[in-house]
Amino acid sequence: MPLRVSNLQLPVEQAEESLRDLLATTLGVRATDFTRWRILRKSLDARARDDLRFVYSAVVELPNDEQRVFEQLRDPRVEFYEPPQFVE
Repeated sequence: MPLRVSNLQLPVEQAEESLRDLLATTLGVRATDFTRWRILRKSLDARARDDLRFVYSAVVELPNDEQRVFEQLRDPRVEFYEPPQFVE
């Protein structure tokens, strides 16, 4: 089951491509270990005028490692992700 990582922050000047490395660091794995990853949510934290930041939530799939990574981390920002079901 994929993992959702919330509250990842990057300065607005930093390229969004660096989010993958931030995800890997947060999870304690290499970015090349990701099977897939995607951004679920992106918002702008503009509370401090001189320190604008984008705040992300992202989903990461690892090959058969999600349970082990989740148990080792014990990080409240990381949880299992169940995609919402589409209902007509």
